[in-house]
Amino acid sequence: MTVETKIHALNNDLWEMTRTGLETMMWGQDQAETLIRSSLDQAHAIRHEGFKALVNVLDQAKVNQEDFNRKAEENFRSAIQMVPGMGTFANR
Repeated sequence: MTVETKIHALNNDLWEMTRTGLETMMWGQDQAETLIRSSLDQAHAIRHEGFKALVNVLDQAKVNQEDFNRKAEENFRSAIQMVPGMGTFANR
């Protein structure tokens, strides 16, 4: 093998290594992009599901507060009626 043949072979090897390195780098970037996109999609879904759950909790808390207020008023009126002379106060 002559020197020129060896130089030519080394140049080919160098270009092949460079090409392989670039392909590997691009593959790694593709994998990173896929992972990041997946994470962002999951975060998006979690955020929206969490918001829906929070709205449901707030709606239920409102219903519970209204029920509590109604029952407290009913109990207060019932208790007032049992006290002599307080019936007129409860009707105000």
